[in-house]
Amino acid sequence: MACSGIFAQSGPALWADIPKENLAAEGSRPVVPVSFRALRLDTVSLAHILSQAPHEKDTPPSQSAAVLSVAMPGGQTTHYRIVAYDMMEPALAARFPEERTFRGVEVGNARNTIHLDWGYNGFHAMARRPEGTLLIDPYAQGNHSAYISYYKHDYPTSGAPFFCQVEEGEKWSGSPEQRVAGDCQLRSYRLAVATTAEYSNYHGGTAPLVQAAVVTAINRVNEVYFNDFGITLVLIGNNDLLYYFNAGTDPYTNNNGSVMLNQNQANIDNVIGSANYDIGHVFSTGGGGIAQLSVPCTGSKARGVTGLSAPIGDPFYIDYVAHEMGHQFGANHTQNNDCNRVLSTSMEPGSASTIMGYAGVCAPNIQSHSDDYFHAVSIQEISSFITAGAGNNCPTITNPPNSQPVVTAAGPFTIPHSTPFRLTASGSDADNDPLTYCWEQWDPEVGAVMPPLSTNDQGPLFRSLLPSSSPTRYFPNLTGLLANTSPTWEVLPSVGRDMEFRVTVRDNHSSGGCTDEQNVSVTVEGSAGPFLVTAPNTNVLWLEGQQYLVSWNVANTTLPPVSCANVDILLSYDGGNSYPVALASGIANNGAAYVTIPSGTSSTARLMVACSDNIFFDLSNSNFRISAGSADYSLGAQPARISTCPNTDAVYTINVGAFSGYSSLVNLSVSGAPAGTSVNLSSSAVVPGNTATLTISNLQNAAAGSYTITVNASSVSGNKSISLPLDILVAPSSIGLSSPADATTDVALAPTLSWVADAYADYYELELALDAGFNTVVSNPTPVGASWTSSAALGSSATYYWRVRGISDCGDGPWSSAYSFETVPCVNFTSTDVPKNISPSGSNTVNSTIAIADMGTVQDVNVLNISGTHSWMADLTFYLIGPDNTQRILANQLCTDTDNFNISFDSESSNTYGSIPCSPMGQGGTYQPSQSLTAYNGKAMNGTWTLRVSDGYNFDGGQLQAWSLRVCPSGYQSALPVELVLFEARAEAPYIRLYWQTASEADNAGFEVQRRVEGEKAYTPIGWVAGQGDSRAPEDYEYLDREAPRGLNCYYRLRQLDYDGREGYSPVRSARLGFSDGSLSLWPNPTTGALHIRIGDSGPAVVRLFTASGQAVLEERMEDGQARLDLSRLPAGVYTVQAVSGRRAWQERVVLE
Repeated sequence: MACSGIFAQSGPALWADIPKENLAAEGSRPVVPVSFRALRLDTVSLAHILSQAPHEKDTPPSQSAAVLSVAMPGGQTTHYRIVAYDMMEPALAARFPEERTFRGVEVGNARNTIHLDWGYNGFHAMARRPEGTLLIDPYAQGNHSAYISYYKHDYPTSGAPFFCQVEEGEKWSGSPEQRVAGDCQLRSYRLAVATTAEYSNYHGGTAPLVQAAVVTAINRVNEVYFNDFGITLVLIGNNDLLYYFNAGTDPYTNNNGSVMLNQNQANIDNVIGSANYDIGHVFSTGGGGIAQLSVPCTGSKARGVTGLSAPIGDPFYIDYVAHEMGHQFGANHTQNNDCNRVLSTSMEPGSASTIMGYAGVCAPNIQSHSDDYFHAVSIQEISSFITAGAGNNCPTITNPPNSQPVVTAAGPFTIPHSTPFRLTASGSDADNDPLTYCWEQWDPEVGAVMPPLSTNDQGPLFRSLLPSSSPTRYFPNLTGLLANTSPTWEVLPSVGRDMEFRVTVRDNHSSGGCTDEQNVSVTVEGSAGPFLVTAPNTNVLWLEGQQYLVSWNVANTTLPPVSCANVDILLSYDGGNSYPVALASGIANNGAAYVTIPSGTSSTARLMVACSDNIFFDLSNSNFRISAGSADYSLGAQPARISTCPNTDAVYTINVGAFSGYSSLVNLSVSGAPAGTSVNLSSSAVVPGNTATLTISNLQNAAAGSYTITVNASSVSGNKSISLPLDILVAPSSIGLSSPADATTDVALAPTLSWVADAYADYYELELALDAGFNTVVSNPTPVGASWTSSAALGSSATYYWRVRGISDCGDGPWSSAYSFETVPCVNFTSTDVPKNISPSGSNTVNSTIAIADMGTVQDVNVLNISGTHSWMADLTFYLIGPDNTQRILANQLCTDTDNFNISFDSESSNTYGSIPCSPMGQGGTYQPSQSLTAYNGKAMNGTWTLRVSDGYNFDGGQLQAWSLRVCPSGYQSALPVELVLFEARAEAPYIRLYWQTASEADNAGFEVQRRVEGEKAYTPIGWVAGQGDSRAPEDYEYLDREAPRGLNCYYRLRQLDYDGREGYSPVRSARLGFSDGSLSLWPNPTTGALHIRIGDSGPAVVRLFTASGQAVLEERMEDGQARLDLSRLPAGVYTVQAVSGRRAWQERVVLE
């Protein structure tokens, strides 16, 4: 039937449903979905419509007059404009003229595309639909009139095992960072597909039937590659020379993919000629999948194999063929599960669900099959290879009339933990193409647990979802949120962590797709959240025109770094799928607000409370009802709750609303005000549609606490009342510190400090200092919650003092009593098992070791100063292996074709793994490793540690020249070459006596005595005591510190040295000399520059420095009886220090060296 120049056939005439009772006689079925629609196809009418389709070179699909009706699984019929396209070179098409391929777009919605083929195996269709991928296949083999229409998600995989292996490809200097997406050009690659005899015989054992099977497979692959990359694969003119039918004589080992990888390269080169194709592949019925990375246009271009026992249907075409060819075009695996995981691209949780994942074959699985699109990281890899790598050297390139889409997205954001959020992009396209958006997580680190747990502090938490016409994605998906469930593969983090997301916009252009993308960073704040709607959360009944209270848990979201000052309250009428009505915008984020319900009824209403300038929100837990209202007044207040200090008034605006013309006077009264306060209502009678002001004053006369003010209203229509919470606040009290307990030792270098929360504190200020007087404050974070974790490592073997006070609008609380703690020591170990040569011949691994005899439990470990040479750094992967064989990847194939390395790794470094520079790798800096070194925390430090450098490629070599470890243990016991049985420090004014005893000694040169004074970070050598060399008898030693400052804690340790240079450290001991009003203390003496001075008077004082001739050269004011002089610019010599306070003076000599 022709209509307005459009060739079409009505649905009923082209397609007719087949009764279920007639299906049994249709023959054997290779594709059996769990749900489908059985249809009879009028092939004569179909052939006529297809014959009218113009070629894509002449007419774009959107303008084609050939319209094909397609039967949908649910009983509907949709219509597509179609064009023919060439998937075979002319010579091959001439030998198989019955085999034809087509593309198309849905009439009225070009976003929905279709690929078709019609030939020796009948009709096949694959269409992208919002509800999922539509497939149409023959109902049974050899039957070209009976068909099934079904969705891909209704076709389970066969359950047959499938294995995918990847061989590294030839090196190319292109980097994913060079290009993000493609260049919107169309690339046509000449494809050579060989088939084993087993594959050929599975599909009928004749060249036309094998050709039909290959065309259907590659047409399906083309549908995806065309849309995501603008790639079309065209079968070469003599491709049928590669079809084999005798298993005894064909050149392939059908069940061994690794062997076939080399066989295929040799065979296609021999039969076709290397110059006559761009990419090659072989289909088999066994051997799994294996491919070499990045091979089109290279000498390894035919190294691709796909084998499956049932090589038919979408699982074979998409999960396997498109996957293996994806490797050939440069894409790595995207699954985070440990099944051939690739650390730089493991962006998807679990098995992954996109083409380059392992859906269905790598438990725990997200789903049983791959969705038919590529993850953003795969788009990045393939696009980079075909535009900047070897993949750009051989295709036929054309420039279609297509402009690149543009996408932008706001960010970064900081959100509370355990709270839903939504990301929204803004896309545009100069060609007005039908854009789709795909938001995906961009965190390849290995997740601690899969399926992901909310406590995973790295790696992916959210699966990829099908591209959508909506620029917004909810996390987790809206369906799960509305059902109050937590989807297994979309998990909100409950701990502080960083997340990265990428949105990919596809233009779905009918002449070849093009993409653009944008990254957004999201930081989860562990001290804020969850942000929760608390009312309404049941199936309440609300009336039009009335005011109702909405409440939510603020959960510290007003405090930095979340800093959400205002929220919006949105109303849904359709069960939470859309929120068209703003009940309140930009109101204070204080946990409660009255809203007025507008006209409009619903039995499935929902509310959303969302931060006005952030991405997080929460929904009410269940649907509620809104019924028609009658003429009446409403009662509400703004604000709905007041928290205030005693020196201010509490002022509420009482809103008296009018609905449906109600105008009778409303009388107001107030009760429940705190005793001693004053209540003033600006008007006790209000005309609906107006307001009254309620003021509660003299709050200083009331006790601090929470009160409820009740506003009562009466009118002709009846009585109403509302309750208004009033919190009278005061300044916080003194805070009680909790952990670590006072004087705790062996505290981690990045400790968590916690304290008892105060009900009146908005937040807290913390001071961390090196001295008990808090003169040397090293950290002063404000604001913080009821705990704080140091983001930077503290000094090792150092004593710190900390205190906390509460902060509020009503005043700052007093500082708490100070607690102290001592951090763990840190010990460096340098490898002597170097250099290690890295051979350029073949792939090889070198191991360098450090043997640690010292005892202790690791609290922190860093790998330092890894340096060496190597050309083409992307060959190398660096591992650290602990004494218990715990293995962590430090760096994995970074810096492409640059040379050499010089880098340190620290999991607490502020420099991220992704920011590691090149030439040489690391450039001498310290960076986070690929996998966190915290895996060693809590393990024993003693034993053999190994740095492993794995070279995965041929041709390039180098040398590992140096590396070391820095281990910070608790319970540290140095493996001293002497047996130290006693070490103590005692204050015996005017000096501190150090005494130690050894049980035996071997090769002992002696002991360097080191001291660190309270307020100092580092130990300083102050003396040397010679050892006994070799001794089997107990030996006693003593050292008197006559320069120890008074009134300050002094910390001592022994650095024991052997004659051969080996060394070890003793435990730390401390002592303190008393300090009297008549004392003057200065240290160190002698000094090389810095001089600390303390006197026994905290009043106003001044300190002066005189030369030996009496000339004054320095003068400083003293604070709290303390001062620090810098003598570094003065000449060496003897000076006199004089301190004067009131009528008192102190004087002492100091030597400047």
